[in-house]
Amino acid sequence: AGTAMATANHNRVEKEVRLNYTRRRANVSVVREHYLRTDISCKSSACRLCTRTNTLNYFVLNSEASHYLIPDGQTLAVFLELFESPVVTNLILMETTLAIVRSMSGRRSYLRAVSLLSSPLKHTVLFSNEHHMETFTARREGESQDEWQRRLLHKATQWYAKHLKDGGSSVSPVLISMNPEDHRELEGVLVIGVMDYIEAFLPDEAGLKSICQSIDTSLRDSDKKGGVGNSGFADFISQVEIEKGLSAHTLVQGCLCVNSHKQAYVKNARGCGGTERDILICGAENRNRA
Repeated sequence: AGTAMATANHNRVEKEVRLNYTRRRANVSVVREHYLRTDISCKSSACRLCTRTNTLNYFVLNSEASHYLIPDGQTLAVFLELFESPVVTNLILMETTLAIVRSMSGRRSYLRAVSLLSSPLKHTVLFSNEHHMETFTARREGESQDEWQRRLLHKATQWYAKHLKDGGSSVSPVLISMNPEDHRELEGVLVIGVMDYIEAFLPDEAGLKSICQSIDTSLRDSDKKGGVGNSGFADFISQVEIEKGLSAHTLVQGCLCVNSHKQAYVKNARGCGGTERDILICGAENRNRA
């Protein structure tokens, strides 16, 4: 069940969620509230609409920029080092995009992405697209999380394009993605790949090209190591290979331990030379396959 309540600047949408506890045979109803506002600024000094309505007069997107750059969540998470460069400016970080970064890469990468907002020279803004009346869309029944977040990003990007145009600005948003084909449904907005963006808008920045090439190489190496399952690690060896390795003393056998310093080692390893000893395991990849 759902209800909506409106005031001057915001609407409250309530969604009732029923949770069933089969062991206790009890039904519990939880009400989740989601507030949608109409007075969230685009934070661009080139927009006359927000200039009239924003009493705080706080704008950080440069009106003289050739475009405003909107990264999708996966691209921001993987190419975060690129967006931290001082020459990459006028970024619009969607609320949905930051949620994807936190889900994909964890809290540390999320905080690095948020720190982009603190530098005035970056001209980077956060847009609360999931709390704006015209950019939020509810999740459809049976729709995956990725599909829903992609629709949220598309709707917010299209809103920016229309809003800036209606506000008399000549600046347009550009969506940058490491997989531009995922955004074929987005109309009226330029969608561009990472390397294509650098070559088109920052052709003299050799350092950025080097960063992208390094990240691309790392991604390809990770895919090769991931094998069929694409787990990011080498495949397990078979039991037959293990027995042969132990017999030939090319593998060791022992108890895998992790100390208080998060160092992994094999305790009382047997196999090489017939003696028992502790063997330190270096790296997450080797520890995963020990």
